Amino acid sequence: MSFSAFSFSLEFLARPIMEYSMKPDWHRGHVLGWFRTNCAGPPQRVFAAVREVSREFDKERLTANLAALGVSDGGLLEMLLDHFRRSYGEVTARGRLANTLFDPIMLHDQREGFELRVANRFYRIEKTPFPGCVDLRNLKFRVGGHLIKVSPDNNGRKGSHLEITMTDDVTASFIQRVKMIVSGNSNPEHKLFQLRGEIHDFCERARFARSAGPEVMELKRWLATKVRGLAGNNLGFKRLPDELIYQWHQHLDSRLHLPHPNFFYDPKTVTEEVYMTFFSPYREEM
Repeated sequence: MSFSAFSFSLEFLARPIMEYSMKPDWHRGHVLGWFRTNCAGPPQRVFAAVREVSREFDKERLTANLAALGVSDGGLLEMLLDHFRRSYGEVTARGRLANTLFDPIMLHDQREGFELRVANRFYRIEKTPFPGCVDLRNLKFRVGGHLIKVSPDNNGRKGSHLEITMTDDVTASFIQRVKMIVSGNSNPEHKLFQLRGEIHDFCERARFARSAGPEVMELKRWLATKVRGLAGNNLGFKRLPDELIYQWHQHLDSRLHLPHPNFFYDPKTVTEEVYMTFFSPYREEM
């Protein structure tokens, strides 16, 4: 069986239990859209917590969960168990792919309350407090590389919106990489090339951080100071701080991303090439 056929078969089997999971065709915007809809929208689920469930090689559990899905074909079971045994939970590209395929089956009965599963993390949001939760109206809450917080609208209307910024470690990583490049032994042209690459990568990572304007402006000021010694008469270095702002605005995606009900219902819109990217072990993570 080909890779795409195997992936399709397993995903098709797991489809009935993936209603509250990050699906292969989602990106970070869909996960943040789930929070925007349920936390700042009419449901007002402002109490949140996250927990991580360890991935374990449990053949009996996999077999039982597959049986609950109606999988009884001996050949298919043998193939699934072989992939599961060799790759599930491994910190490799192959392991990441196996996690994408098997997490929905292994973890589907681990939900507690109103939760969204993202890989092996469960994000729970409720209308009333529960043990271990934080109030999103008072504290920021981490969702992958983002921080979210429910804030009242400032346009005079009664309502709220979800602030989305970057976590400190994402910003710190950018700063550290810039420092390494600036202090390195590369020639100026190569340093400029590397710095532009870091700016691009950071802005791509921050594309859904719609409330990160003040932090990006602070980074601009820091970057201007950091590259001042390299600038001289080189306009490329002088323009880097403005490039950071420009690229952030170019990458910024403030749209509310809502998931397609089921992309399998309209196969004409999903080619095999696109479908295979949904299961790439190198696709972006939260």
